[in-house]
Amino acid sequence: MVFYMLRSQLAAFLLFPLLALALVNEQTVMGEAQTDLSSHSTQTLADFLTIEPSASIFYDYARGIGLGNRLGDDSSVITLLVPMNKAIMKLAKKPHQDKVRMDEGVVLTEEEMYNRSQKNVERWIAAHMVPVHPIDFDSQSYPTLLDGTSVSFEIVKGDPNTPEWSNVLVNKDIRIVGCKEASNGIYYLIDGVLETP
Repeated sequence: MVFYMLRSQLAAFLLFPLLALALVNEQTVMGEAQTDLSSHSTQTLADFLTIEPSASIFYDYARGIGLGNRLGDDSSVITLLVPMNKAIMKLAKKPHQDKVRMDEGVVLTEEEMYNRSQKNVERWIAAHMVPVHPIDFDSQSYPTLLDGTSVSFEIVKGDPNTPEWSNVLVNKDIRIVGCKEASNGIYYLIDGVLETP
């Protein structure tokens, strides 16, 4: 009896790593950027951004200012220009930080600091949202949700066998590296950050 128990435990011990390896091999590895464009999706922008690892910082900022619900809402259609995590991490001043240094001796309460950082993030996110979908890349300029700012698109030479968006520059120097079409718009994953005034 003891022999059979030991044998079954040994078999389980030896088979578990093989089973785990088989499960790992069946999993899909997600790359740095999702590059497929799926039309007629039932997924929302929020659904896609939730599972996009290279856009997690942008989505965290968007949810932090209450945009999670809007990005999950099918009643409005928008175009998002989503900076990759790498691009945001390279910024000298992060989106929540003031661009202008405060005068010496100025003391802000915790609530004032929180409100300022929220306003900074709202402006930054709005600069990455275009209230138009679909957009035309052919040397077009579109206003963003941040008053007084716009974003331009320019088609550049590239591989004619790739999707059109992969041969587009945003504001003359930012590349589109991925794209997902959702039921409530589209997001383009970009390798840079749009400037806010």
